[in-house]
Amino acid sequence: MTTPTGLPHVPVGTVLRLMPGEWSHCRGFLPGAVVNVVVSRVHLDRVHVRSDEVWVTGHAPECEWESSDCRVPCLELLVRLAAITRQVPKP
Repeated sequence: MTTPTGLPHVPVGTVLRLMPGEWSHCRGFLPGAVVNVVVSRVHLDRVHVRSDEVWVTGHAPECEWESSDCRVPCLELLVRLAAITRQVPKP
């Protein structure tokens, strides 16, 4: 497995605003919706078969679980790398 080329480090707590077409496979959201996610983890060990997408887990900004001790992510979605690099500055 290789790390996607050009993907910046995404700090925990980063809020990604994902537009239609920038994400998929997220239970509870209709295709074409705008999805906001507070990143818990970008799963570089689970890069999708399409090399331009990566799995991201996190919380909806309004999620009460985010501040709990358990912090079990309530969202898991497949995100296009371009959406991440558009919003996260490179060091």
